[in-house]
Amino acid sequence: EPCGSLYKARIPRWLVEEDIQKKVFIPEYEFKKITEDDPKNLSMVRELYNNNFIHANRGDTLHDFYLSTTAWDTTIWGAFKGGEFAGYLLTYPDKGWAPESGSVNAEDYFGMVCRFVLDNNVDLSIELPLERLTEIRALEQYVLSSNMAMPSHFKILNREKLVNALMKFGNKLTPYCDGEVIIGVEGEGNYLISVKEGIPSCKKTEKDADITLPYLDSARFMFGPMPPCFVADLPKSKAGFISQIFPLPLYWNNQDRA
Repeated sequence: EPCGSLYKARIPRWLVEEDIQKKVFIPEYEFKKITEDDPKNLSMVRELYNNNFIHANRGDTLHDFYLSTTAWDTTIWGAFKGGEFAGYLLTYPDKGWAPESGSVNAEDYFGMVCRFVLDNNVDLSIELPLERLTEIRALEQYVLSSNMAMPSHFKILNREKLVNALMKFGNKLTPYCDGEVIIGVEGEGNYLISVKEGIPSCKKTEKDADITLPYLDSARFMFGPMPPCFVADLPKSKAGFISQIFPLPLYWNNQDRA
């Protein structure tokens, strides 16, 4: 089922240039193409990529990582500030779309993205998982348009395990309030979704469901990208609790699609 949440934004060159004219300071960054002949900086790219909560195993060696990262005719551009590695942008040939990026800190992310737009004379489209809230907020002043999109199609093999993992992560991003709801999935069973003393949990239950959903609808209900009220009518007594948890931050990088 197509579901999950992917943040997409477009940063127009003219908007960045307008701030430059207003004497807004944007740091200088030098961009260098990173290949497997540069193991030091390629290792730093891999470290930033692996810091994402959801990421693919792109192989055990730097060679494998490089082949996977550049598999769709993409180029890794390392951003260097004062000669030091600050982050990277992965772009397609026209340099106008960056499906993957990472930085040492949010300040560097803001600076390197704006500098890349200026240096390459492009309007840049970027994609980020929702967990990267700091970077998303840092860029907001230069985003002319943005949207939430479905990053991929997913087959949920173990809903209990997946929901537990994503709830724990979501609770770190925005702490949940205590409560519980039982969600039924047709053909699969009922799940008790609960938060007790700040600890989230998902487990199968034989208790009656507060809301029951068809299998395909349940994926969009739990994993987005739209709020669950767009998928089904919420039980009034549980609507607040449901809305604080769902959709969960399920994400998949375009670069890692099969």
